[in-house]
Amino acid sequence: MRHLAPTDIIRLVSGELAADARDAAERHLADCDACRAAVAAQRDLHDLLDAWEPQPGPDLWPTVERSLDQPRRQASAWNGLWQVGRAAAVIAVSVGLGYGSGRLLVGPGGAPATNVTPEGALDQLSFHVVASPSATGLFAAFATPPDAGVVPREDQP
Repeated sequence: MRHLAPTDIIRLVSGELAADARDAAERHLADCDACRAAVAAQRDLHDLLDAWEPQPGPDLWPTVERSLDQPRRQASAWNGLWQVGRAAAVIAVSVGLGYGSGRLLVGPGGAPATNVTPEGALDQLSFHVVASPSATGLFAAFATPPDAGVVPREDQP
């Protein structure tokens, strides 16, 4: 049984799923407890966000004026070293990701793998692309921890 994708659950709850896809999702929900639980969790999140009433923040202008009146501190030598360290970390992570991606695309014996698609490589890296969800759906896709009741599709590990 193929489960609903997380983005389809988000679109279903927010009312942005196309009519034919919505009908198929509702037929699936009639038989699938796991997907019904994921939809219920998404509805709870939407209800929580709908009930949220942000409070106005404090007036920050006096703080800004005080900071403009104060003399500027001299940057320490450590600040420059910190920036170099951050750049080195970004380069190391980028090289590591590039190397790891390359290893996934190379088959046994160093020959290029012929059966690996870009989507398959991203799935092997556990990297999932959220394709044009709504603003609330994008928030929910990244705010929901992996074990919060969202069931992965069958074709994903």
